[in-house]
Amino acid sequence: MRGLAVAAALLLGGCTINQAGQDARDRLASISLADLDQALQWADLNHDVAAQQCFTAMRRVVVQLHSNATIGAVTTFQMGMDITNPAGYLNTECAAERAAVKARVQLFTGKAATIAATFGL
Repeated sequence: MRGLAVAAALLLGGCTINQAGQDARDRLASISLADLDQALQWADLNHDVAAQQCFTAMRRVVVQLHSNATIGAVTTFQMGMDITNPAGYLNTECAAERAAVKARVQLFTGKAATIAATFGL
């Protein structure tokens, strides 16, 4: 009953988790620890410091999401706020990796456009 009162207070107070926060939490919760561990091993092997930092942070969050702890309205709200906060732990720890991925995508897109133009596509 107390949880319901807290949830009602959050909702009535305008403190609702937005869909982006819920989606981000769900995506993180769907990641397996084995997959993260393997990605972290590859990052270590290749001395990819940005990926190491990001995957280590993601692992901490995913372990928490996979815990058997009861997650109520307040926890869900806080998780959504933290995950979507640009200055939050996960976003800060993954900023360099996000920038590296963006640069690689831009490089690939530029090369693909050059190839397409060469062949008149």
